[in-house]
Amino acid sequence: MRKTAFEHILQKLNGEQITDKYPDAFDRDEIRMLLYTLDKESLQSLKQELEFSNYRYRDATRYTVRCIDKMLSPVAVPLRNEDIGTLIRLFRDKKSKKVTYAKDKLKERYAHQSHATQRKIIDAFLDGAMSDRKWAYNILYGNWDSHFTDKIDALWQKQPEEACRRVIVKHMSEEYLLQHQEAWKTSYSDSFRSSSAAYKYVCIRLAKNPAFTIDYDRLCEGDYYEVMAKTGGKVPPGDILGYLFRTIAEYAKEMESGDPLDTLFNDDIFLNDEPHGTDFHSRINATLYSMALMKMENEMIYYFNWHNKVKAEFRKTAKEVTELEQRKRIYFDVIRQRLPEAIAGYPFNEQQLCPKDDEITETKRAKFIEELCDKNPVFAEMIDKLELD
Repeated sequence: MRKTAFEHILQKLNGEQITDKYPDAFDRDEIRMLLYTLDKESLQSLKQELEFSNYRYRDATRYTVRCIDKMLSPVAVPLRNEDIGTLIRLFRDKKSKKVTYAKDKLKERYAHQSHATQRKIIDAFLDGAMSDRKWAYNILYGNWDSHFTDKIDALWQKQPEEACRRVIVKHMSEEYLLQHQEAWKTSYSDSFRSSSAAYKYVCIRLAKNPAFTIDYDRLCEGDYYEVMAKTGGKVPPGDILGYLFRTIAEYAKEMESGDPLDTLFNDDIFLNDEPHGTDFHSRINATLYSMALMKMENEMIYYFNWHNKVKAEFRKTAKEVTELEQRKRIYFDVIRQRLPEAIAGYPFNEQQLCPKDDEITETKRAKFIEELCDKNPVFAEMIDKLELD
């Protein structure tokens, strides 16, 4: 049966017609040319299909959607560039009824303006709503201008927003950070993890300043390791490797419960028949990077060897499964089965299998292990093999 261009493109994006290991480099022209054979209605249908389905080759899929957007967009009309001063006035005047229009135009044309004009645009956005300030903060984070030092300070004192904090920690002077160091101990967020992440960057920036003392109680365990890694500190390899496996076990437990608390996974690794990554989550990646900075080659190789076994078993078990959530559950089922092997194969001690908390007494620690074993048979097997109970 003769295939249509529509069907051929979908099969290409799903890997059904691709034999080369790296298809995207030479398939783009083929896809683009085939798109020209489709009428407007078919292009719209294809775009909808691609936006609401998961296809194997995501980069090629996104490229296809961009091509369709260009084909469906109206013919460009000559630009009528208003004076930047006029756009800034319209943006600042909330009664102009053209605030959104002016804002979009200013963002669009910002990169092509002189430095002096860029300052005027940034200044206007810093006086705007929270989303406007966030855009300006992001610009200043990547391209700092000391002209705004006093204004950033005033905004932080008035509205201590996360985007503003990032700019301050990266670009303001060490003297400024030391002067306001108590503010960094008061979180802008109710979440301890978010508070720790904020304080972490202050520690990294000021670690070598003799006037600054790191308050380790403000750091969660993962951020503590990152601070140590980036400031030349040392930790026992078993501590950070134990944290890595405990984090993985935590995700596996959440997935088993049917209601994972953390959904920020790298879904590509679950969709690909040959997972190409070792970092299925940003916390895993950050921990591995900290280990790399501290030259823990043996522990990293130990983890990679274990995870390669997980990937191989996942490929075999999930071969015929296409649905993302089901593949994700299979992946963590394999992890749960393989975790005892990972723990038993390394000389961990009891403390390295428990969260780092100086206030945990031996009684509390024993209770923690008991509760953990009751809730998770995997950990019970780990403890039994290590003879820690």
